Amino acid sequence: MSSPPLCGVVLVTHGHYGTKLVAAVKSIVGELDVSTLEMDLGADINQQRILLSSIAAHQDRGAGVLFIADICGSTPANLCLELIQKNPKWELLTGLSFAMLIKLATCNRQVTSQVLAQELQHTARKSIARSHELSGCMMNS
Repeated sequence: MSSPPLCGVVLVTHGHYGTKLVAAVKSIVGELDVSTLEMDLGADINQQRILLSSIAAHQDRGAGVLFIADICGSTPANLCLELIQKNPKWELLTGLSFAMLIKLATCNRQVTSQVLAQELQHTARKSIARSHELSGCMMNS
């Protein structure tokens, strides 16, 4: 009996931001099934493109791959867009956040990359608030 198709996730970030963010999330929720590609300034773009393609192929478990990049319009995001053009089951979400990854640890991965991206985007947007909006959710100490 085969396992159900799952959506793979690849974080693509500048520097060592991705690994540190994943470690922080794991300290709260336990395991987090993602792969990470961290791009340093001056990295060979062709090598990064090949590595990203390989990581994505490994993460694709039948329901596609969701790339989560740290910044819209950045080199990491642009490399992901190149790959997505070749595979319609793959999707990109930018603006990587702690809230997204906490949600990722607890959500259903038996969905398409597009559905998973929408869910994480919604969570990230809900997690952004200004002080005057917080009165209803402050905890009493």
